[in-house]
Amino acid sequence: MDTLWSLTGHKIVRDFGYAPPKAQIHRYKYEHEKACADVFVTLALTEKLHGWEAHTKIGKDIIPDRTADYGGTVYIEVEMGSQDKIRQKADAYRQHFYQNKQPFSVWFLVDTDKLYQSGLEDLRDFPQYYSLQKLDEFHDYFRSDTQSDSSQNDTTEELT
Repeated sequence: MDTLWSLTGHKIVRDFGYAPPKAQIHRYKYEHEKACADVFVTLALTEKLHGWEAHTKIGKDIIPDRTADYGGTVYIEVEMGSQDKIRQKADAYRQHFYQNKQPFSVWFLVDTDKLYQSGLEDLRDFPQYYSLQKLDEFHDYFRSDTQSDSSQNDTTEELT
Protein backbone atom coordinates (compact mmCIF):
# COMPACT_ATOMS: atom_id res chain seq x y z
CA MET A 1 0.00 0.00 0.00
CA ASP A 2 2.87 2.41 0.75
CA THR A 3 4.04 2.07 -2.86
CA LEU A 4 0.64 3.13 -4.16
CA TRP A 5 0.64 6.24 -1.99
CA SER A 6 4.09 7.17 -3.24
CA LEU A 7 2.79 7.20 -6.82
CA THR A 8 0.15 9.89 -6.18
CA GLY A 9 2.29 12.62 -7.74
CA HIS A 10 3.38 10.53 -10.72
CA LYS A 11 2.33 11.68 -14.22
CA ILE A 12 0.66 8.41 -15.13
CA VAL A 13 -1.58 8.67 -12.06
CA ARG A 14 -2.64 12.21 -13.11
CA ASP A 15 -3.28 10.92 -16.66
CA PHE A 16 -5.84 8.52 -15.20
CA GLY A 17 -7.65 11.51 -13.72
CA TYR A 18 -6.70 10.97 -10.10
CA ALA A 19 -6.18 14.16 -8.13
CA PRO A 20 -3.79 13.54 -5.25
CA PRO A 21 -4.93 14.78 -1.85
CA LYS A 22 -3.75 18.24 -0.85
CA ALA A 23 -2.43 16.98 2.46
CA GLN A 24 0.42 14.55 2.72
CA ILE A 25 -0.64 10.93 3.07
CA HIS A 26 0.75 9.29 6.16
CA ARG A 27 0.11 6.12 8.12
CA TYR A 28 -2.28 7.77 10.58
CA LYS A 29 -4.44 9.17 7.75
CA TYR A 30 -4.53 5.79 6.05
CA GLU A 31 -5.56 3.97 9.25
CA HIS A 32 -8.17 6.62 10.05
CA GLU A 33 -9.73 6.48 6.57
CA LYS A 34 -9.71 2.69 6.69
CA ALA A 35 -11.54 2.79 10.05
CA CYS A 36 -14.13 5.18 8.58
CA ALA A 37 -14.61 2.84 5.62
CA ASP A 38 -15.13 -0.07 8.00
CA VAL A 39 -17.81 1.95 9.81
CA PHE A 40 -19.50 2.57 6.46
CA VAL A 41 -19.50 -1.11 5.55
CA THR A 42 -20.82 -2.10 8.97
CA LEU A 43 -23.71 0.37 8.73
CA ALA A 44 -24.42 -0.40 5.07
CA LEU A 45 -24.80 -4.09 5.89
CA THR A 46 -27.70 -3.23 8.23
CA GLU A 47 -29.62 -1.92 5.19
CA LYS A 48 -30.69 1.05 7.33
CA LEU A 49 -28.05 3.47 6.05
CA HIS A 50 -29.65 5.99 3.69
CA GLY A 51 -26.85 8.50 3.20
CA TRP A 52 -23.12 8.93 3.76
CA GLU A 53 -20.85 11.95 3.32
CA ALA A 54 -17.22 12.56 4.11
CA HIS A 55 -15.70 15.75 5.54
CA THR A 56 -18.63 18.08 4.83
CA LYS A 57 -18.33 21.22 6.95
CA ILE A 58 -21.28 22.04 9.19
CA GLY A 59 -21.64 25.12 11.28
CA LYS A 60 -18.67 27.40 11.80
CA ASP A 61 -15.95 25.03 12.93
CA ILE A 62 -17.15 21.46 12.60
CA ILE A 63 -15.98 18.99 10.00
CA PRO A 64 -17.26 15.55 11.05
CA ASP A 65 -15.29 12.56 9.91
CA ARG A 66 -18.51 11.30 8.34
CA THR A 67 -22.17 12.29 8.22
CA ALA A 68 -24.71 9.48 7.96
CA ASP A 69 -28.44 9.33 7.48
CA TYR A 70 -29.25 6.45 9.78
CA GLY A 71 -32.78 7.03 11.03
CA GLY A 72 -31.81 10.70 11.27
CA THR A 73 -28.65 12.72 10.97
CA VAL A 74 -25.66 11.13 12.68
CA TYR A 75 -22.25 12.80 12.84
CA ILE A 76 -19.52 10.22 13.21
CA GLU A 77 -16.19 11.00 14.83
CA VAL A 78 -13.57 8.26 14.64
CA GLU A 79 -10.85 8.86 17.21
CA MET A 80 -7.70 6.82 16.68
CA GLY A 81 -5.70 7.65 19.78
CA SER A 82 -3.45 10.38 18.47
CA GLN A 83 -5.62 13.18 19.84
CA ASP A 84 -7.98 13.45 22.76
CA LYS A 85 -10.48 16.04 21.57
CA ILE A 86 -13.80 14.42 22.41
CA ARG A 87 -14.87 17.12 24.87
CA GLN A 88 -13.83 19.92 22.50
CA LYS A 89 -15.73 18.35 19.60
CA ALA A 90 -18.80 17.62 21.73
CA ASP A 91 -18.87 21.28 22.83
CA ALA A 92 -18.71 22.39 19.19
CA TYR A 93 -21.61 20.10 18.30
CA ARG A 94 -23.61 21.42 21.25
CA GLN A 95 -23.04 24.98 20.03
CA HIS A 96 -24.09 23.91 16.53
CA PHE A 97 -27.34 22.52 17.92
CA TYR A 98 -28.08 25.74 19.82
CA GLN A 99 -27.59 27.71 16.61
CA ASN A 100 -29.70 25.63 14.21
CA LYS A 101 -32.06 23.58 16.47
CA GLN A 102 -32.04 20.63 14.05
CA PRO A 103 -31.89 17.23 15.80
CA PHE A 104 -28.87 15.00 15.29
CA SER A 105 -26.75 12.42 17.08
CA VAL A 106 -22.99 12.31 17.46
CA TRP A 107 -21.23 8.97 17.64
CA PHE A 108 -17.69 9.02 18.96
CA LEU A 109 -15.96 5.78 18.00
CA VAL A 110 -12.60 5.19 19.65
CA ASP A 111 -9.93 2.56 19.23
CA THR A 112 -8.31 2.42 22.68
CA ASP A 113 -9.40 1.81 26.26
CA LYS A 114 -7.63 5.02 27.27
CA LEU A 115 -9.69 7.13 24.85
CA TYR A 116 -12.83 5.31 25.89
CA GLN A 117 -12.26 6.04 29.58
CA SER A 118 -11.41 9.69 29.01
CA GLY A 119 -14.34 10.00 26.59
CA LEU A 120 -16.75 8.69 29.22
CA GLU A 121 -15.62 11.49 31.50
CA ASP A 122 -15.77 14.06 28.69
CA LEU A 123 -19.35 13.14 27.76
CA ARG A 124 -20.62 12.75 31.33
CA ASP A 125 -22.69 15.96 31.13
CA PHE A 126 -23.92 15.55 27.57
CA PRO A 127 -27.36 14.25 26.58
CA GLN A 128 -27.96 10.78 25.22
CA TYR A 129 -27.58 12.03 21.64
CA TYR A 130 -23.83 11.96 22.18
CA SER A 131 -22.57 8.40 22.39
CA LEU A 132 -19.21 6.78 22.84
CA GLN A 133 -18.26 3.28 21.81
CA LYS A 134 -15.11 1.34 21.08
CA LEU A 135 -14.74 0.56 17.38
CA ASP A 136 -14.56 -3.20 17.83
CA GLU A 137 -17.70 -3.21 20.01
CA PHE A 138 -19.47 -0.98 17.49
CA HIS A 139 -18.75 -3.43 14.69
CA ASP A 140 -19.75 -6.44 16.81
CA TYR A 141 -23.02 -4.77 17.83
CA PHE A 142 -24.12 -3.83 14.31
CA ARG A 143 -22.91 -7.05 12.75
CA SER A 144 -24.94 -9.05 15.26
CA ASP A 145 -27.93 -6.88 14.30
CA THR A 146 -27.53 -7.82 10.64
CA GLN A 147 -27.35 -11.53 11.47
CA SER A 148 -30.42 -11.60 13.71
CA ASP A 149 -33.83 -11.91 12.07
CA SER A 150 -35.56 -11.17 15.38
CA SER A 151 -33.82 -7.84 15.94
CA GLN A 152 -36.18 -5.16 14.63
CA ASN A 153 -35.23 -2.42 17.12
CA ASP A 154 -33.95 0.92 15.94
CA THR A 155 -30.24 0.60 16.64
CA THR A 156 -29.81 4.37 16.88
CA GLU A 157 -31.71 4.39 20.13
CA GLU A 158 -29.66 1.47 21.41
CA LEU A 159 -26.40 3.27 20.70
CA THR A 160 -27.35 6.69 22.07
